[in-house]
Amino acid sequence: MRKPGRLRCSVKLFVLCHGLLQLSQLLYTTYFKSIISTIERRYGLSSYSSGSISSLNEVSNCILIVFVSYLGNRVHRPRFIGLGGLLMAVSAIILTLPHFLSESYDFDSVLHNRHDICVLQANNSSAADSSILYAVSVFGPVMGYLLGSFALQIYVDVDRISLGKEQGLSLGDPRWVGAWWMGLLIATGCLVLTSVPYFFFPRRMPSESKVDLRKADISLFEFLKMFPRMLVNLLLNPFFLLLILAQCCFSSVIAGLSTFLSKFLERQYAASISYASLLVGAVNLPSVAVGMLAGGIIMKKVGLSMKVIPRFSVVMLTFSTLLCIPLFFMGCPTQKISEVNDRGSSGISLSICYQNCSCPASAFNPVCGSDGVEYISPCHAGCTNFTRDPNNTHKIQVYTNCRCIPGGQSQAQSGPCGNSCSHLLVPVILVISLASFIACFSHNPIYMMVLRCVPSEEKSFAIGIQFLLMRMLAWLPAPALFGVAIDSSCIKWKLVCGKKFSCSYYDNGLFRSWYWGLQVGFKTLGIAILMLVGWKVQRTKEYSLEDKKSEGLLRP
Repeated sequence: MRKPGRLRCSVKLFVLCHGLLQLSQLLYTTYFKSIISTIERRYGLSSYSSGSISSLNEVSNCILIVFVSYLGNRVHRPRFIGLGGLLMAVSAIILTLPHFLSESYDFDSVLHNRHDICVLQANNSSAADSSILYAVSVFGPVMGYLLGSFALQIYVDVDRISLGKEQGLSLGDPRWVGAWWMGLLIATGCLVLTSVPYFFFPRRMPSESKVDLRKADISLFEFLKMFPRMLVNLLLNPFFLLLILAQCCFSSVIAGLSTFLSKFLERQYAASISYASLLVGAVNLPSVAVGMLAGGIIMKKVGLSMKVIPRFSVVMLTFSTLLCIPLFFMGCPTQKISEVNDRGSSGISLSICYQNCSCPASAFNPVCGSDGVEYISPCHAGCTNFTRDPNNTHKIQVYTNCRCIPGGQSQAQSGPCGNSCSHLLVPVILVISLASFIACFSHNPIYMMVLRCVPSEEKSFAIGIQFLLMRMLAWLPAPALFGVAIDSSCIKWKLVCGKKFSCSYYDNGLFRSWYWGLQVGFKTLGIAILMLVGWKVQRTKEYSLEDKKSEGLLRP
């Protein structure tokens, strides 16, 4: 027999390795969330497309979770886990391939593309042990967003640049694209290093009971025959079904925040995408972690009963939802953009002033005119000349002789017009973090309630079904749904070959209303479901885990 000291050492070593692998996995997944809007800009995707890409991660989970539940007790689990980690590393490498297989990033600039300035021609027309594992689940996402903040400050083609054209851009430039692929390589290395140790663990720990061996006698065919019956029995439990639906509502909120919050902060408050990722990783995620920890402590110290948990959760989530109301009004309208939401004082189309400039339809190099109006490009402002920045010859100081800009100066500064709401960035992220902190008080209590409402022998299966339904009903559709809502607020699409390529400008008010409206809607629906659970619990006999461990369930 193995000595107890060696056994404890093996278990602690396994927990440590599992914590490190989980850290790497969370770093990878949250890093990908932080760069999704950069990938969107680099390859000209719509928000719906980028949201769908984010959702695709859940497809494999939904397909494989049933088979993993079956194989879990029938394979060499440590090696199975290690193989899964290596497959994630392979997927991270595959995600970097578009960068290495595609051409260098090209952006509109008069310094290397003269079509971006007005060249007058005649008769020419413009054509996003368990204390150890909890800490890991907290620090993994934080590290993912912080890594995203670091990588996105580096120009995307840093491995290719020889002419220094990236010096013509700044982090706040809407054409800036960071080195999104760099963090994926780092995540790949972490996943490989933390997966290898699993291949050296034994098939099972000596402390494991022989129950697993008896369970392994069931064939895959028998398991698949039993699965529908077990699933139906579980879904016929009204408490389990309602609690899962409530969790799906709240998971949809988290999916929308994790996928598009960085983009929202960038578009609404003129934050660079790297700074937005820094705020999410350094402020919002720690507040989520502290809220979950506080909820667990309350659950343990106070001993919330099945009757109290729904009431407690409804109060916390209602308060969190009310905190979101000011966010609808903490913002500014879209700046004046020529031919997008500003047609000039005369109401006559401004395209007449640049009709002989041969401006490409896909041009996007925003400039701010001396009249306070933003123009899509120097060409669309009718500018025929420019002056270089004496301190950086890769940058333009001012565009001159702009035929479409009224007034005596008729010139334009490089870059978009200033955002008058940048001072609201920090207050907004603090309100979001406070709302997240309060909402997360209910996370652990609701999770424990799910475990208490199913029989002890079905808990493992119930947890698997819980994650399956949450992925199918929340994490899979929610990012794409938020993407569709965001796209609906687009007021200027970049066109390539006559087709919508990516959104250049959004209606800030509509963007803000759709983004927070969806989140408040999901929260409200989840609160309503929890209120129904609370009402039903009042009319049901309560069993606690301590008093009836053999059942541990609620029956109507």
